Amino acid sequence: SVAALLVLGGVTALASFGADALGWRGVGLPGLPGEWFDADATAAGMALGPFILRNVLLAWLLGGLGLRYAYVAHQWRLQVEAEGRARVAALQARIRPHFLFNSLNTVAALAPTDGERAAAAVEDLADLFRATLAAGPQGVTLGDELATAEAYLRLEQARLASRLEVRWQLPDLPTATPMPALMLQPLLENAVFHGIERLPAGGCITVRGGREHGQAWLSVENPLPVADTFPARTPSGHQEALANIRERLALLFGDAGRLVITTGGGQFTARLQWPVAADKP
Repeated sequence: SVAALLVLGGVTALASFGADALGWRGVGLPGLPGEWFDADATAAGMALGPFILRNVLLAWLLGGLGLRYAYVAHQWRLQVEAEGRARVAALQARIRPHFLFNSLNTVAALAPTDGERAAAAVEDLADLFRATLAAGPQGVTLGDELATAEAYLRLEQARLASRLEVRWQLPDLPTATPMPALMLQPLLENAVFHGIERLPAGGCITVRGGREHGQAWLSVENPLPVADTFPARTPSGHQEALANIRERLALLFGDAGRLVITTGGGQFTARLQWPVAADKP
């Protein structure tokens, strides 16, 4: 700031000296009040030294205000970014209690009769927690996200057995595609908890993906139960995962990241999209 003000003062002093040498001191500044800006008063009686000093002081005043604004704006941006990173980390670290309890109950039920499946379920649960704790705001690849999602689905399939079917349709989205961490797993959890789990015969979750116009996208589709057959679960529980993802997308990408929800024909579809660099595969 000191260096900037010194440079500004020096440039103003040179410009003022040049204006005096060229006889431009009487041009004035029309529309501004005060005798300092009066062309006749400036030309008539002010010596060169006070003229240059006046201009330098005015330049320092305006420059100081500009530097102060830039400093405050910079500090505000750093604070917003720090709060955003903290909020992303907090949102990523949240695992809904019902999933943890269901997983532990599944392990407890399998342990007496199928030790190998119980051990595999414990490993999947550990992998899921490891991914949750290790995820940062910098993001992961689609391959990493799919590995986390598959570990979660194995736990749910151990609990729901043949009631849960999953179809993956991702031919146009390579596993090296970068994406925010822990975006797909909450959508799958939402599909299981509010869809498949409430259907007596279960159903199929379809995961699709692609890339177009600099945007990658993933969609999760699941059947919806008939409202008259099962009582609706709490709206807050239904919206928590979706609100979580929307807030993280807004913090990471602004308007470029979106989560679009559509319902119709007995299906619930959540479509996630985010920007990817053009040079990525």
